[in-house]
Parts: sequence; C-alpha cells; structure tokens
Amino acid sequence: MCTASWITGPPGFELFFNRDEQRSRPGGHAPEVHTESGVEVVFPLDGQELGTWIAANEFGLVLCILNLYEADYAPATPRSRGLLVRELAIHGTAAQALAVLRGDDLAAYRGFTLAVFEVDATGALAAGHAARWDGVALGVTDGADVRPPFVSSGFDLPRVREQRLATWHATVGDASAPTAAELERYHASRLPEPGAYAVSMSRDDACTVSHTRVRVTGDHVSMHYLDGAPADGGAFATVVLPRRSASAR
Repeated sequence: MCTASWITGPPGFELFFNRDEQRSRPGGHAPEVHTESGVEVVFPLDGQELGTWIAANEFGLVLCILNLYEADYAPATPRSRGLLVRELAIHGTAAQALAVLRGDDLAAYRGFTLAVFEVDATGALAAGHAARWDGVALGVTDGADVRPPFVSSGFDLPRVREQRLATWHATVGDASAPTAAELERYHASRLPEPGAYAVSMSRDDACTVSHTRVRVTGDHVSMHYLDGAPADGGAFATVVLPRRSASAR
C-alpha cells in the first residue's frame, strides 16, 4: 500500500515515498543517522519491526521497498522486509547491494519490490534497479525499464494501480523529466476522490501514514520526513548527511 516516484537532474536525485499502513500498526519514528558496519545511513524506523522502508547512505546509495501483495507466498516464520533494507544500505554501490541480495536466502521474506538507486559524485543518477521477489525467484530490472511510479496495494491492486497511473499522467503529463513540484502534487493527490484509490490514500482500516523525500546532491544526502498524509500538510523533520566517496572506506 505504498507509492514511490523519483526524478534526476540538476541539482540532484530525489525520491518521493508515501507509506501506507494499517491504522492498527504502531507509528514509525522520524529519520536519524545510524552507523551500520561503519557506514552512516539515514532512515526512519518502523515502530513494530525496527526495520525501515526507505534508506540512504553517505555514499549516495538509496533504497526503498514496497510489498508485493500479488505474490502468493507466505513463509512459515516471516522476517521483516525492512531489516533487509537496513542490511543492504551499508554498501557503496548498487552492484554490491544487488550481489548481496542475490546471494541471500530470501525464503524467509514475503514478496517485495526493492528499488535501488546509485547517485554519482555530481548528484546524477548513475544506476537504477528494481528487484522483485515473489517467493519463487528474484528478478532484477535495470536502467530505462525502471520507471516511476511504483505502486503497491493489498486492496484491489489492478484498479489502484490504474488510478494512480492516471493521476501520474494527469499531474506530470508525458514529461520525460517531471519536476519536484509535480511530484509533490502527485503524492499529495486525493484524485479521483478521497479514498483507497488516491495516492494520498485513506480507508477505514488503512491510510497514508507518512511521506518521505530523499535528496542526493554531490555534497550531501538529506531526508525529509512528514508524519502523516501529504494531503494534510504539516512540518517536515529533516536530517542532512555529508557525502563521502565509497572509495574512501
């Protein structure tokens, strides 16, 4: 029940992420800088499993994960997918993170789509990948085939995806390079009406609980976190992390 989109170009790369969750689930915690295996990583914490749905490190590696509800797979003792994001976020390049992912035993994880972005020293997107685990096999899509938006939903997925794609086209048109302002409007959208099909969604049992933006330039990584639905507005909590070259490890 999440939506992700991104842009690249001057002054850098930006990832936008709406997190949709059950109303009964404990709330998340605002982003902080964590030192993981000697690497500084910024991410919010899930209030239930202590994993995360989005992370960025000092090298310019950015990850986010969405549930793959259409995967007909339920491990006997599931492990939090958010812990996988934390473990992969320590790497200097997308290739390194994906090599570790391919070598992992994923049988303990429910289905997911993991987006992995590598941002170069100038702030430009060097590599974008989408890794999809359906409980049977891991498939990875690369390059131009990785296009926004990413949409997940445990409720009426075909129609949710159709509507959020329609909202995407209504917001950004056919632009090959949408603007940050357009993505802000997209993630705050309640089209076609407030409810399950909107990007900033609401149902009796679930809603958009937070909105996170990651910005990566040649100098720094910043994470901007809104506790609540972007359609409702509010103040962002911001954490800034200086960039460091992966070769300096």
